[in-house]
Amino acid sequence: MDIIMSHVANVIGLNLGDIRLTDLNYADDAVLLTDDPSQLQPTLQCLEEETSKLGLHVSWAKTKVQNLGSGHEATPITVNGEVVEAVSSFVYLGSTISSGSNSHSEVMRRIGFASSVIDRFSRIWSQRHLSLATKCRLYSSCILAVLLYACETWTLTKSDWKRLESFHLRCQRRILGIKWSDFTTNAEVYTRSGLQSIQSIVRRRRLSLFGHVARMPDNVPAKAVLRVACDVRDGVPPFPNWRRSRGRPPITWLHQICSDCGLSAGDALNCAQDRAAWRTYATASSALR
Repeated sequence: MDIIMSHVANVIGLNLGDIRLTDLNYADDAVLLTDDPSQLQPTLQCLEEETSKLGLHVSWAKTKVQNLGSGHEATPITVNGEVVEAVSSFVYLGSTISSGSNSHSEVMRRIGFASSVIDRFSRIWSQRHLSLATKCRLYSSCILAVLLYACETWTLTKSDWKRLESFHLRCQRRILGIKWSDFTTNAEVYTRSGLQSIQSIVRRRRLSLFGHVARMPDNVPAKAVLRVACDVRDGVPPFPNWRRSRGRPPITWLHQICSDCGLSAGDALNCAQDRAAWRTYATASSALR
């Protein structure tokens, strides 16, 4: 794929400050990036030509066009007589990538997956010979792992937090054998289970990911993009003539990072260079209930 993309990247890409991004590759799953929709058709045509040289062919039924930023919705395009569908959401590497500014669709999808998994453990929760600690460890390993897959990349609204926390508490009440008529408070549920709140878990993972990317070498694209995003957050535009879109700006992932640690974006980026110092922010957030 690297050989193919090295040829295709010459005709596509987008600029973010001084950084040029062309594609994302994971095994045979590839994403082509552009800020000019007119480049899509010739680029996909070039991709088909390059892959055919190696005896490979693009599956146009699985290929989608999606707009991940502001502006008009993506429109279908035709390549070699095949129509490439335009979508507003797409499952990539196990997560739903939405054209919106938050992760609501992925949250609902994850809650659905976790609900089906916890139902399969019904006989486990009713076992009297298993200790509560064992049941909670099973819950953390098998249900929370499904519920919070890739949660460190989510951008969440208040309603999303409430849905996740409600599901988390409902699962704990089921494990503890608490009925709705028992009038047990949420604080007591957490005390009896010994588990952390969803907010604590997500914040810790989110800050951990930020610190990991912040300590990458400066020439790594992920680190370069993060630095540009931090500059924009602190009021430094990526281009001289750059302007924010009209209206109230949506909550971004970086906005959540600043809220989690109580620092500006630039200060957070600098603080994260010290692994031990940054860990204090992550562990402090994980202690919240």
